[in-house]
Amino acid sequence: MSKRRRSRSRSRSFSASKKRTGFRTLIETVMGISAALIILAGLYWWFFVREVVEETVKTETQAAAVKDSVVDNKASFEAIRDGGDLDQMRALLVELENWPRDAATPVRLETVSRRLELAEKIIQHPDLTEDQRVFTARTILESMGQFYGISLSEGILDDGTTVSRYLNICSKFLNDQDEDVSREAQLSKAKVLVFELTRGNDSGSNESILQAISSLIERFPNDPVVISNIRLLTGRVNESDPRAGAKLFADVVTAYDRESVTQPEVLQQIRSMKDLLALNESGFGQIASEAKASGNFEKYFEKLDELLNEPDTGVDFVNLVYNEISYFETIGRHELARQILDKLKNSALKNTNQAAQLQGLRVVKFGLIRNELVGKPIDFNETDSNGKPIDVTRLANRPVI
Repeated sequence: MSKRRRSRSRSRSFSASKKRTGFRTLIETVMGISAALIILAGLYWWFFVREVVEETVKTETQAAAVKDSVVDNKASFEAIRDGGDLDQMRALLVELENWPRDAATPVRLETVSRRLELAEKIIQHPDLTEDQRVFTARTILESMGQFYGISLSEGILDDGTTVSRYLNICSKFLNDQDEDVSREAQLSKAKVLVFELTRGNDSGSNESILQAISSLIERFPNDPVVISNIRLLTGRVNESDPRAGAKLFADVVTAYDRESVTQPEVLQQIRSMKDLLALNESGFGQIASEAKASGNFEKYFEKLDELLNEPDTGVDFVNLVYNEISYFETIGRHELARQILDKLKNSALKNTNQAAQLQGLRVVKFGLIRNELVGKPIDFNETDSNGKPIDVTRLANRPVI
């Protein structure tokens, strides 16, 4: 790379780095924009991509019933639905999983609607085994979710019939004896309520969302999938209404504190939520922004000391402190970066969270190395690629690595 290109690249990198705003920006990103993007991706995955375990029984009749789309083969579908035996209906249900995801909206809606209709008939069959019942129940929940998701994404939700039907289906399986079915039903209910609230529909309310989420936490306190989805949902609410989102976030933490949580991944996520909650409630983001604008860091370091004195902060908190260190490094205030590193070192040594302690000490170790080397020449004792000694005078007044 030429000297000029290196200079331009360094300039662009430095300019972009100066735009960091520390804790406030990162907190807002975690609870706002990133959450929104993740949730949108999660919505697409939840309603359009994910699949239940497939069975493999097939017949020519079933294949004909779903060739191209159910709309084009309505007669074949109805023949199996109304006159087929259990094996034929179940095999067709599996075939219907191959619904045309890239087809026109009416075709997609019709196909998942037929899949839902068939599954609702199958689950009433007296000869179903428990495994077959579970498979069919999950298919019902998935198909209804796909119908709702397509309608939502296309902006064609009706006057409430689809939402009401979805919530009624969820209610049938909320307390199912199979944990996977129950979890899926409860998660689906919480998601529908959140999406309806954030699009201004009366079907969702802050109270109903908290009730649904609290029920999830009570039944599945050690489930990593549950807490991951709950965090996405609180982020969605926060994006729509920051005040309501902050309250829901705090209520979720309180609900988990009432349970006996032992699963390491869940404990880590709860710790992360508590860190974010403490930072949000402390007002540090605003203090940091004002200090960086004015250049007066007295209140900044007072608040930072207060936060660092907490003995059980998590890894996410350490990473947020590292973000502050990086900010001061990029604007050339290495004395302030070293000041934070010293405070973090004292904090890490007292931290009761082993993972956070190790991360804190690691950040301190390499942070001090970086900041103490600033402005000092490097002692080259090596040769270049041609085997000749490096002439350090050629590097004078040039940014090099």
